[in-house]
Amino acid sequence: RCRGSRRESAVAQLFSLGIIYTMKKFVIAGCVVIAIIIVILLVRQRSRPPSDTEIRQKVVGTWSPVLSQGASHTLVATDMRRDGSFVSKWTTATNEITIEGGWNVEGGVMVLTATNAIGTDLHKLGPPAQRFKILHFGKDELIYQDGTSGLTNLFTLKRMP
Repeated sequence: RCRGSRRESAVAQLFSLGIIYTMKKFVIAGCVVIAIIIVILLVRQRSRPPSDTEIRQKVVGTWSPVLSQGASHTLVATDMRRDGSFVSKWTTATNEITIEGGWNVEGGVMVLTATNAIGTDLHKLGPPAQRFKILHFGKDELIYQDGTSGLTNLFTLKRMP
């Protein structure tokens, strides 16, 4: 009788170890699936273009273009104001231009309309309304596509402190 009890006990222990091993595999597989789902959701969230409301909230502040090394020696700072107005200052070695106007967002496109220019003739700057498709907003970075000239170049702006 002692022998049988031990044998049944050993079989029961081996059986329960098998269940535990199988359960561990299911738990690990479940965790991997959950992690993959979370990564996919995060990637979709980051690749989704920002909404008009997000653009309006995040664009407020002072922005400057990121220029490649050896690029133009023009300093540009654009102050996007909460009330829908903007002031852009362009400074070169020989000239300073200030452009004033208003901005709005429609369908993921930011429209800047110049109403006044100091230091140059407003008509020399091109069409008064400039359109920019907003592609990505980071914490201090804005990537857009020029929609006025038909170019497909991408531009990056950095938020200035």
